Amino acid sequence: MKFKNFMRYALFFFSDEKKLFTVQGEDEKGPWRLFEASHTYYVKKAGKYLAPLEGAYRHPLTKKYGDARDRFIFAMIADSQEGPWQRLEIEPNDFFADASHLFNKDGTRSKYTMVSHPELIRSGYNQKLEITDFHFQLLFQAFDGANTPDNYNYNELPCELAVMKNF
Repeated sequence: MKFKNFMRYALFFFSDEKKLFTVQGEDEKGPWRLFEASHTYYVKKAGKYLAPLEGAYRHPLTKKYGDARDRFIFAMIADSQEGPWQRLEIEPNDFFADASHLFNKDGTRSKYTMVSHPELIRSGYNQKLEITDFHFQLLFQAFDGANTPDNYNYNELPCELAVMKNF
């Protein structure tokens, strides 16, 4: 497909775009909003769609959203991909996955201060992003940002992969 033709199609396809939801909030850490998205999964037993999304607080120096040291995951759920979408969490400032939810196997608190770039671990390898139910494992990017200065270089952050499970 040529780029020129693709652009015509894309412009036509998105010309009837509608706002599905707004996700932002403010808590004791300050204002936050949707930062990056992830995949949308179909939860077979529930017959629902689940979208784990990345949220971020403002950076203290630049005042832009996306402070890499303090990101989290919140989740949206819907009966169909067209929506309506609603937050999975009951409380507006409770999150699907954030540093307060991270514990080591021995019960001690994890060293990580952020949860970013989520991906649910699935048993299959096809392109159907399906999970059986709401008991799952979440693969994510994390690091200990407690001693990371405000003027950090994003490309030098000590990111690691970690797994969280909710069962």
